[in-house]
Amino acid sequence: MVESASNLDDFDRSFIARSILWVYAVSILTVFVFLAAEAVKTSSDWKTAVSNADDVIKTSVVPIVTLVLGYYFGKSKN
Repeated sequence: MVESASNLDDFDRSFIARSILWVYAVSILTVFVFLAAEAVKTSSDWKTAVSNADDVIKTSVVPIVTLVLGYYFGKSKN
């Protein structure tokens, strides 16, 4: 019974982590699409678009991914 509960906890934790990462990946991909569309619209100002995309990655992707994965692996008992 205890092993079953542990496996269920691991499955739940894994499902939550995967769900958060997928939603986050889709939202970041959407931001990149909008940045690319803006670069195309403003006569191919790709330097600004790349700079903005770099800022998005540094300020939002890395902290959230490390938070979710740190929680996931920090809670596992293995």
